[in-house]
Amino acid sequence: MMTMAAGDFHSDRVAWAAASELLGREPDEIVAVNPGFSGGTVARCDCDGGQFALKRWSPGTWASRVDAIHELQNHACRTLTWLPKLKKTSAEKSRFTIGDAHFEMSTWLPGSAIPAPGESSLPVDAIYNAVFQGASAIARFHESLSSFCPDDAVASQVAPAVIRRVDRLAELKSLVPKAINRSHFASETLRRAASTLANWPSLHRAAVYTLSRWLHRPLATVWAHGDPHREHILFAGGEVVGMVDLDAIKRDNAASDLARWIGSFRGFGIDSTALAQAASAGYRLQRPFDTQAEELVKALESASWYIQLANWVVWVELEQRKFPGEMAAVDRHVAFLLRSIGVSQVS
Repeated sequence: MMTMAAGDFHSDRVAWAAASELLGREPDEIVAVNPGFSGGTVARCDCDGGQFALKRWSPGTWASRVDAIHELQNHACRTLTWLPKLKKTSAEKSRFTIGDAHFEMSTWLPGSAIPAPGESSLPVDAIYNAVFQGASAIARFHESLSSFCPDDAVASQVAPAVIRRVDRLAELKSLVPKAINRSHFASETLRRAASTLANWPSLHRAAVYTLSRWLHRPLATVWAHGDPHREHILFAGGEVVGMVDLDAIKRDNAASDLARWIGSFRGFGIDSTALAQAASAGYRLQRPFDTQAEELVKALESASWYIQLANWVVWVELEQRKFPGEMAAVDRHVAFLLRSIGVSQVS
């Protein structure tokens, strides 16, 4: 039997064919996993050989990009046991393509992500420990790829994370006023987000000022995960047992990953300075992390909140984009962003 939520893949038949090719046999069951916002989808495949994760990459992803990520992933798996290990087809390929859809199959990892605020009553010490352990795992991930293209590993450049944010701020400068100047919003949460951005010119200037001082400071780069937020690092018994969703691997400064990791815990109402200190301490267990990197973490994190909030208002209200799942999922994420910058009483 195959069980799959409608719309997660091109069709059940395509997913079934991809799973069968990558497993080397038909799975007993395919169970869809709740989608994120990237456009990619994941399902759990059960068979007598165990459980595996079937992933369909986001539409429009180039095959060369998938192959490049797989090469990095296989390299990191040589030293890290808690990364998903890719299965290969009979032709010794880890990517299986049907039409314009790219699939991969990897081991299903144990553990679970730290629950979102309001979904559990984790003590503060447990959250600090998770931030510490997760940052240590991120450092180990960086270290595992330090021998991949070693000549490139020593290259210094302006942090790409800074450049991306400055470029996006330039785009948002004129888009946000159009998005927030509306009489009707898709939800009350989006209306509150628009209201929070009412003083956009001032917020925009502050974010540009925070980031601009880093535009002329070349820094060392690593192979960064690219998106190590709270739901992408898995725990069991207070220890990291998995790191998933490696789609966004790129060259960047290590601070970009720590800023993303720390930021995903801001909605818990914990002091951001204390979170940053816990993350820095965890990272230093494995790799050096100097005061300049710590300063960059603060700059990236502080500038990112209003960029993210502005993105969602522009995407939903101005550009009318549609995202996987229901509008309720978008609302929950925007509500998390609002809590993270101190806007309370969000329904």
